Parts: sequence; C-alpha cells; structure tokens
Amino acid sequence: AREAASRAREAVRREEAARKAARPPRVLFVHGLESGPHGLKARYLAERFEHSLCVAMPNSATATSFVHDYEECLELQREALAAFKPDVIVGSSFGGALCLDLISRGFWIGPAVLLCPAHRNIMHRILRDPSREFPFRRGSDPHIRLPLLHLRRRFPERRFYPGGTAPPAWDASTSGDHGHPEGGPYVVVHGKRDTVVDIADSRALLAKAQTACASLVEVDDGHGLKTLCG
Repeated sequence: AREAASRAREAVRREEAARKAARPPRVLFVHGLESGPHGLKARYLAERFEHSLCVAMPNSATATSFVHDYEECLELQREALAAFKPDVIVGSSFGGALCLDLISRGFWIGPAVLLCPAHRNIMHRILRDPSREFPFRRGSDPHIRLPLLHLRRRFPERRFYPGGTAPPAWDASTSGDHGHPEGGPYVVVHGKRDTVVDIADSRALLAKAQTACASLVEVDDGHGLKTLCG
C-alpha cells in the first residue's frame, strides 16, 4: 500500500511538472533601490517573458535605513508571490536581498536568480535604524543603536553584540539559517567589477549555502550587469 501511495504521489508530481513545462514561465522581478518596473532589467525580462511582473516599491529608497520601510517592501513582494504565483523569482541588488529573506522566512521555496545581491550591505544598514518605535540598548552609541525588540522577535536564539554589529544570522561571513536559506535551487550572478556590492559577499553566501542546488556565476561586469541586459 505504501509503495502504491508513493507511486501515486510521484505521478502527481510529474503531471504537475509537465503542466508547468507546457506553459510560459511566470517571472517575478524584484527591483533594486534606484530602479523600478521601468528599469533596464524589468524591461529586459518583460520583453522576453509573456508573464513577467515587477511590483513597484515606493519606499525602497529608505528601506536600507528603516526596519519598518524594509518590512513594507518585503510584504509587497510576499503579496505578489501569493497573487501572481511565479515559477521563478529574480532579484537585483536590494531586490536580491529581499529574495533571500523571502526564502529564509519560508515564503518562497522555488527557484531564484539573484543578481549582485546586496544582502549583507542592506542588513547591516537597517540594523542601525534610529526609529523611536523600538527600544534600544542602554548606553549604546546613538548612531548605531539596535532595534532590539524587533530583532529579538525574529532571532530569539541569537545574541546581539554591542557596538551595533550585526547578529551572525545576518552576516554572510558566518553561519546562520537566515543568512543561508534552505529554499529551492538558486543561482547568484555577480560582476567581478562590482564596486557597490563586494563579490566576496556572494562567494561567502555560496560557500555556506545550506542547499546543494546553489551556484555562483562570476561575470566580467559591474553592479548593473549592463553588458548582460543591454
């Protein structure tokens, strides 16, 4: 009976895979800080995929400094996942950081393409959020105070360090479930001449990836990857 049930489940999986292969893929693109639905990469994907969506994030400009704005951007993309039901997600720079977070929180388990993801840059910066809606560590430098309540809710098992340094879970140079997601297969594309996001961050991410289906493609390009999308 168990063998028959296993064969039935495998047949269902194959049928679902065949249905997906028979239709055009649905692509959700998560744009970077200085881009949007009309940016180079969004247009590049829209021209090549019949079902492509890029959701504008109006407050992305301040999302690198304030936890609340970052979470709003993340929620917009979570809603897009639920409504659009993509087959693959593509994230560029800040959008790549959001994609990694969507994977780490379990909102996305499918394939992903991350273009010069700025996960380490973004997380270190929003940890310095000076917003008064969070309690801060007493005696800490006012320029690097941590929103401890928010972070302790997200990472109850983590210890937060003095001086405003990021917890290990968000540090690409250390281990941590949120830093190295266990989601579906993903590929990271990073320009060797990137002067905005250090390619070492992507190398560290892949070195500690918790899935065998992760790979890094290094290309002779800058942060915008314009030679690939131009």
